[in-house]
Amino acid sequence: MKRLISRITLLAICILLVFVFGCVHYSGNKIIADNEVISKIKPKETTREEVKTLVGDSSHVQFTEDDEEIWFYTYNKTTKRITYYIPIVDLCFGGYDTENHTLTVKFNKEGIVKNVAKSSTTGGGGGLQDTNK
Repeated sequence: MKRLISRITLLAICILLVFVFGCVHYSGNKIIADNEVISKIKPKETTREEVKTLVGDSSHVQFTEDDEEIWFYTYNKTTKRITYYIPIVDLCFGGYDTENHTLTVKFNKEGIVKNVAKSSTTGGGGGLQDTNK
C-alpha cells in the first residue's frame, strides 16, 4: 500500500512539473532582461563589437540617412496560469501573464554607441479579470 501511495505521489509531482515548466514560452534574446548586462553598454564608450559580445546578434538592424546604425533586440516570456488547466475556473481566472523587453542601441558612424534605450512591460490576458485593464 505504501508503495502505491509513493508511486501516485511521484506521478502527481511529475504531472505538476509538466504543468509548471511546460506552460512557459520564450522568444527572443533573454540576456536583454538582465539590467546588469545592459548597464555595461555606455554611450560614447562601448563599441559595436563589445555590444555584440555582451548581448549577441540583434533581431533587426536599421540604417539611418546619416550612416548611423540601429540595432533592435526583443525578449518575450508568456506563462500560462495554473488556473488555465482547471475547468470552469479557467473562464474567470485562466489566461496568461506576459513579460516583454525591448532594447535599442544606436551607433554613430565610427561604430561607437550613441544612445541606448530599454523598455520593459508586464501584463496578462485571457481571463475575465483581465478584460477591464
